[in-house]
Amino acid sequence: MRERGEPLKQVLNNAVRDGLRMAQAKPEKPFRQRTFDMGLPLVDLTKANALAAELEDQELIAKLRAGR
Repeated sequence: MRERGEPLKQVLNNAVRDGLRMAQAKPEKPFRQRTFDMGLPLVDLTKANALAAELEDQELIAKLRAGR
């Protein structure tokens, strides 16, 4: 932004346009993401989001009690 003297919005728009132009051009070799079989989960993941939320709540309560 400083080098070009342009506002942030213009710099971002130009970056997006450049990226889209490059995406339209065919790459020499297509990108392939390597994947790995991690096997069956060792824990029940059906309530993973609820557990994560509960842990986050506990951490927040601890921080509030400590005055942080």
